[in-house]
Amino acid sequence: MLEELNPEQREAARTLNGPLLILAGAGTGKTKTITFRMAYMLNHGILPHEILAVTFTNKAAREMKERVYKLVGRVAENMQISTFHAFGVQLLRTYGELIDVNRNFTIYDTDDQKKVVNKVQKEKNITLNDLTLSQIAGKISKLKESGTTPIEYEKIVRYPVEKAMAQIYMEYNKILRASNSVDFSDILLLSRDLLEIPQVLEKVQKRYTYIMVDEYQDTNKIQYDIVNYIAKRHKNLCVVGDEDQSIYGFRGADISNILNFEKDYKSAKVVKLEQNYRSTETILGAANEVIKNNTSSKGKKLWTSIKGSELIELLASDGDREEAYFVAHKLKKIGDFKNSAILYRNNFQSRQMEDELRRQNIPYKIYGGIQFYQRQEIKDILGYLRVLINPSDELNVIRIINTPARGIGQASLDKILLLARERGITLYDSLAFSLDCGIRGGAAKKAYDFYILMEEFKKIIHESGVSWLVRQVFERSGYKASLKEAVEDDRILNVEELINSAMDFEREEENLNLSTYLEYVSLAMASDDIEESESCVKLMTIHASKGLEFDNVFIIGFEDEIFPGSQKFSEEDVEEERRLCYVAITRAKQRLILSYARSRRIHGVMSFQREKSRFLSEIPKKFFLFEERQATGFAPKSNLQSYSNGGFSKNSSSGTLKNDIMRYSENTHVSDSSLSFKYKTGDFIKHKSFGEGKITSVDAEKVQIYFPGMGEKKFLTKIIDKFIEKIKTRSER
Repeated sequence: MLEELNPEQREAARTLNGPLLILAGAGTGKTKTITFRMAYMLNHGILPHEILAVTFTNKAAREMKERVYKLVGRVAENMQISTFHAFGVQLLRTYGELIDVNRNFTIYDTDDQKKVVNKVQKEKNITLNDLTLSQIAGKISKLKESGTTPIEYEKIVRYPVEKAMAQIYMEYNKILRASNSVDFSDILLLSRDLLEIPQVLEKVQKRYTYIMVDEYQDTNKIQYDIVNYIAKRHKNLCVVGDEDQSIYGFRGADISNILNFEKDYKSAKVVKLEQNYRSTETILGAANEVIKNNTSSKGKKLWTSIKGSELIELLASDGDREEAYFVAHKLKKIGDFKNSAILYRNNFQSRQMEDELRRQNIPYKIYGGIQFYQRQEIKDILGYLRVLINPSDELNVIRIINTPARGIGQASLDKILLLARERGITLYDSLAFSLDCGIRGGAAKKAYDFYILMEEFKKIIHESGVSWLVRQVFERSGYKASLKEAVEDDRILNVEELINSAMDFEREEENLNLSTYLEYVSLAMASDDIEESESCVKLMTIHASKGLEFDNVFIIGFEDEIFPGSQKFSEEDVEEERRLCYVAITRAKQRLILSYARSRRIHGVMSFQREKSRFLSEIPKKFFLFEERQATGFAPKSNLQSYSNGGFSKNSSSGTLKNDIMRYSENTHVSDSSLSFKYKTGDFIKHKSFGEGKITSVDAEKVQIYFPGMGEKKFLTKIIDKFIEKIKTRSER
């Protein structure tokens, strides 16, 4: 079975008992190794239900299942291969009542979290002007994942802003508990709480005698605890990961988990996978040179037997618009949109690139944006389904009670909410009494009719399949009719696709129930929607690209203060940014193009005299094409720049700033009414903020100056000489 593995992969796959650390570099066949290992375990008498394998995305879990199934057949169906969150949900459905969690709980995503935070702020009149709803929700998640409860946090805060945050955290948790709901952090936190109950831990340990953890470098403190609680009894723990690809510190991932594995398990065996099956020697050489500067690296060195090696190209532009032009121009020259990706450090960088791709008629798609399951119409329909399963879910009751519009306004809803509070019942149950709560006009009857409609849906939950139920909700709720009336054909098609997804699951899983289906869509990840077959350029952040590979990779914005970022970084932060650089480089299979600009608009503010990324200086010149194409204006030029040990410097014969300006102004009409102004039209100058340029026009009131990459700027004559100085031309020198 293991014949097609290389020696290191084979060694990892046949090591079944005891603690095992597999250090798997980028593109080294990690998934193949661990799926062959699982198949090998089954062939050596280990029962499928004894194996627990956890990873981070549904896509990765599905791929593992499919590969093991191909190797050993149907017996693989009895293995537990899932994400951490899916495993946690299963624990909570099974044992949750021991910690007062009803098994029909709803899972709130980040959008739901923000709505709860907003509700708390309004009801409690709390304002945190410096923090967005996303930032507050993120802070709550971090507090939970660090194990800090609302009561503990309230005790340690000192400043007014922190006290307000503590109050929001406290009320936020109360709302979730009252709604029988959990967020993503709760799933992990409550799972750990369950495993701290001796009888639960004993049952879980007895069942899962062999544990495998994929992407171990991305685990946080709670995931670390969950894994080690379960593995403590038998110590048959295999963790797979790459410390050089630990890039989620901002989410709470703790790189020390993988770095300290040999301390946690003294008898651990370590196997390094270093043969790369993805990239060329040049790309791997550059990646190795960058990552060796990290103290956290455990000394892997990727190598490949792939022959042929195209050198790395570097595009240098005066501005971000030129950068976008040159990247698009290069893409057209390569001609392979399907297998090309443009990566960037921050989402805002995509806008200029998108504009240029549209201008040049290049098909593209952005990944990591709005997911299918996050679209408004999808969340609305799912809101109906979640209330059917969990009527205590107040957030979703509020979402759907007037969706589509039924004439139940905020004033009417407030009265129903007041009735619920007075009687100590849920908002949903109070709808049954809406005719008696003092609502004027027809709103009371409409609220009651909505309640009756939902009760009818409840009766048919088990009558047929999930897809049939979704269609009933879509049509009988009036939602489809409202979209038709608004001529929202695309949104109708999206809901039809939701129905198709339910049908797909029904084909894959016999007796699929609504709870299981909702559990799946709640845990769907952004990275799961990459369609490699699409004939378009893929745009995404470097974080979103992890785990993917492309023939041609462009990394744009390769500048200090973008990559690495503008924060005052500690050395630890710089190391994570360097790991991110390593991940970006190793996404490329055949061709790698790096790009930077000397000026860029960031959040509406133009930034000049930008420096190329410090990571560029860590890549030896032998890996580059020795040429750096210079963008001038908005059309490609033939100017080249040569590489020197100190970085990239311009040739004296071409590509100079003055030549660029002269080309621009050859056919530009200029006038000269300089009066007492000491500079004249045609002078080359240097501006304190904008850099070098050429004066194209002067009169009594204003001076007009051309700056490469920015175009012409106008200034007041009476003050501009305080901000500029003349540059001597070659003839003057």
